[in-house]
Amino acid sequence: MYNWNVPAQVKTWLDLILNHPRLGVHGDWPLKGKPAVLTLSRGGGYGPGSPKEGWDHATPYLRTILTDVFGLDLHIAEAELTHAFWNPEMAHLRELAEDSMKTGHEHAAEHGLRIAKLSRA
Repeated sequence: MYNWNVPAQVKTWLDLILNHPRLGVHGDWPLKGKPAVLTLSRGGGYGPGSPKEGWDHATPYLRTILTDVFGLDLHIAEAELTHAFWNPEMAHLRELAEDSMKTGHEHAAEHGLRIAKLSRA
């Protein structure tokens, strides 16, 4: 996430793909059902109850494009509060950041193993 949304380069890349006749909105869904992992990191906290709840516009956008447009079987691994590791003003959030990072790594590993098993089948 970059300024509460996807970086311009990612948006441009997706716009180019969305205009492709096979992959775009009116394409023939060559990726439908394929497993995918979206890994996300956020410097701050945007979850329920946080002061910036709802400010994460990147995750819903990417989820919509990757699932509803491309038809991917999408699983998300995410970590929040990553700026707490270097920002002194967020030092009081480091334990939460560590928990979030641990959970994000665990989810990424689980999703990766599942995809590896599917590719062997």
